[in-house]
Amino acid sequence: MTDGLLLSHRVFGAIVLALVSTSCQGATGSFTVSLSREDLQEQIDQRFPVSRRVGLIDVTFSDPRVNLVAGSDRIGLALQLASRLPLVGSLDGHLEVSGLIAYNQETRQVFFHEPRIDLIEIDGVDPQTVGATQNAVQAVARAVLSGVPVYTLEQRTLKEAAMQYLLKSVRVRDGTLILEMALR
Repeated sequence: MTDGLLLSHRVFGAIVLALVSTSCQGATGSFTVSLSREDLQEQIDQRFPVSRRVGLIDVTFSDPRVNLVAGSDRIGLALQLASRLPLVGSLDGHLEVSGLIAYNQETRQVFFHEPRIDLIEIDGVDPQTVGATQNAVQAVARAVLSGVPVYTLEQRTLKEAAMQYLLKSVRVRDGTLILEMALR
């Protein structure tokens, strides 16, 4: 390759790199990733059921259904709960939990963070007794769900490939989870 042709390839490469950098950063150094309920449901379905042993309790969460509430910074999940406790046996029920969103920059994964129990129903147990166990169930849900990725940015777009970005804000608008990413 001649020196002139090599130089023109380098200049072309530099121009492309500059354009890519500019399009990723935008004028504000941030961009948004929009995830529909269906996008999230598809990814979450792949990660459930989740079973863990927490202390002496065996817990399985299954059949997740994603719920996005407009204006909220939390993502909701409705789950089936199956647990096995010593001396008590099996307890099954329904759980609705919501959590904040955390982003792991290295793995490009969005995680459920600080889960909060919004509703718990245990088959055959009256609501007052279930209410008394809410703190314990919340601790188990936090231990189990905090390690489950909600979504992985798969580098399908140039924006998703920009790993130097950090999560700046999360909100739900019109049934879509909006993740705003910003430069470090």
